[in-house]
Amino acid sequence: MLVATFCGNRGSNMTRRLVGLFIAAVVILSAIAGRAVAASESQQFEVITLRHTSTKFTIRAPEGFKLQFHDGTYILRKGVTSISFTRLATGVTPAQLADSLFRALGGRVIVKAGDARHIVGQVANGARGDTFVVERVGSQLSVTTSTSSRGRPVVLETLRQIGLGAKGGVSLRPPKAKPQASIALRPYRSPDGGATALVPKGGDWDIQSGGGAIIGFSP
Repeated sequence: MLVATFCGNRGSNMTRRLVGLFIAAVVILSAIAGRAVAASESQQFEVITLRHTSTKFTIRAPEGFKLQFHDGTYILRKGVTSISFTRLATGVTPAQLADSLFRALGGRVIVKAGDARHIVGQVANGARGDTFVVERVGSQLSVTTSTSSRGRPVVLETLRQIGLGAKGGVSLRPPKAKPQASIALRPYRSPDGGATALVPKGGDWDIQSGGGAIIGFSP
């Protein structure tokens, strides 16, 4: 039996937006492939251009890194260090996606900074450290990430510059949330006139009221 209490008519736009934002965060987190240790902030290195020919992708990174591609994610590796880059086609803001990433990662927030076009974040969760940069580039968001199971993750400014050096390539599109089935409604007023609400149409709903509440029952 389905039982519902009706408190009035509420729109579903906000629910759909929150569902879409959650899905976007899940897509990004599932694409994070990096397991990185820190590069020294004072380290000097030559910057080179890496290419993935089949997806027409290029990215500028420190010398010695090799580029791989897997399920929409570009992975840069050098020894025990790896960095991942993902581009996401979404209308959410960098701050909205970053907040979803912070919640999904959990742990203690060490760094959270940026502006309307980019957000940088660093999270400590036990021995693991996570850093990420979310950047608005045109109509898309680029997300550059690094994860370390020991020591410090790749410094944020290096991570951001690597992401800004990315050109071309593929974009991930979050799956659309399935629309909820709609139910035709009709206005209802309790027999004593003390409460009104929109309730489902149809004879399979038994609408009752009492004490200012309106309750519907469906077998």
